[in-house]
This record gives sequence, C-alpha cells and structure tokens, in this order.
Amino acid sequence: MRKIAILGSFLLLSACAGLKHAENRSGSAVKRVFTGNVIDDAVSQNLSQTGFFISKAEIVFKSGESKEKFIGTIKFEYPDKYLISIKNRTGIEGARAYVSNDSVLVNSRMNKTLYIGRAFYFRRKFGIDQSVFPLLFGDLVKSRSLNVQSLKCDRGKAETDINVRGIQLHYSFDCERNKLENVILTGNSVTGDISIAYSKFRKTSDNVFPGNILITDIKGNMSLQISIIKIEYPWSGKISFIPGKGYETIELL
Repeated sequence: MRKIAILGSFLLLSACAGLKHAENRSGSAVKRVFTGNVIDDAVSQNLSQTGFFISKAEIVFKSGESKEKFIGTIKFEYPDKYLISIKNRTGIEGARAYVSNDSVLVNSRMNKTLYIGRAFYFRRKFGIDQSVFPLLFGDLVKSRSLNVQSLKCDRGKAETDINVRGIQLHYSFDCERNKLENVILTGNSVTGDISIAYSKFRKTSDNVFPGNILITDIKGNMSLQISIIKIEYPWSGKISFIPGKGYETIELL
C-alpha cells in the first residue's frame, strides 16, 4: 500500500533525466519580463501559466531492489485540467487519468474499470491536492504565507518555507535561472517526507524548465523518475476524457 501511495501521490509530481528534444509547435509564447524579485521572476517562468503537452516521457519507479518502467504522456489545459496516460514499454496503455479542480476520472484497461471521484480524493488518500501538482514541472506554487520581500539571494541561492493549503514546503532557488532547485514536502502522514530535486534545465519557447526531476522518499527506499523525451509548449489543444466502454464503474471515496 505504501508503494501505491507514493506512486499515486507523485505520478503528477515528477519528471526525470534526459530531455532530448523540446519544440514549440502551437499556441502563443508567454512573454516574460524579469523584475529582480526572486518569486515573481520564478513564477513568470511557470510552464503551467499556459497549456502544454508532454507527448513522450519515460517513467521509472524504484522500490528496494525492484524497478518498474513505463511510458507516459501528460496534457495540461489551462488553468486546471490534466490528462495522463501510462503505457507499458511496448506502448500498450494500462491506465488513463483525468484530473481537474473538482473531478478525478481513471480508466484502468488492465481490469476494465472506470474509477470516478471528487478532487478531495487526493487530499484524503495521499495527503496532497491539485494545488501542488505544478511542482511536477518545476513550477513555483505561491501562497499567502510566502513573504516575498524577505526572500533574498546569497551567492546565487535562496531558501524559504511556505504552507500551501496545509502542505509544508521548503523551497531552494537558483537565482540565476530564476527556478526551483529543490522542494521538500514535510508532515505528510501517508507518504512521509518527500524530496523533489530539479536539474538538467532546458529552454522551450521563452521559459526554462527542468529536464530532470527526481522524487525521493526521504525515510524509505523509493524513488520516482520521469524522463521527458518530447514536449510541446505552449500547447493550445483541448482535453477530453472518453470513459472505457463496458467498464465497471467504481467510486473513489
């Protein structure tokens, strides 16, 4: 169950080594102007300020001596819709999930089941909610607890602690890139403390984002990585979710 909790919690909060190709095929570029303010400049580079499409990613989940590999895609329609597809290494889709600020829908093709639920399912089941999903892409999530004026850079680095809807986050910034380098989520009774490390930064359109994101269970022996192979940004498509025909419906409580 703990393995499932970690994977479920951070399937939407991870990415990993080796960004090979990034291209801008559709949509309008987001214009960015740096202000000298660490927080505002980091937010100005958030990928989630517009739509995007990660059309190929390699996912690796490690637990102890075991290792599982998957292929995935992630579509994001601004401001809050995600569509995630997980396939095996041969390209056969095992599951497809739709998540918005009020709904969760999952097609599990392996057992012909459609899972449906409300947004609070993530909070109750995994101790997180959709408000922190942008951390997947190295995006900065703001909150009222963040004192923007007190955050100063020292030798190109800056750190601060914030609370996002009850979720404790410790941010470490790279002030030269205006991007997060590391985030630590603490106080989660389901998953335990989690570290998210960002590296191998790449540029698409006018934004910088991490090509490598490593999610680590600090107290355990598990990690989740997703290698982004191809990303389309900005992306102006629309997300649609088609329930599996003849699938059994189960409510996520």
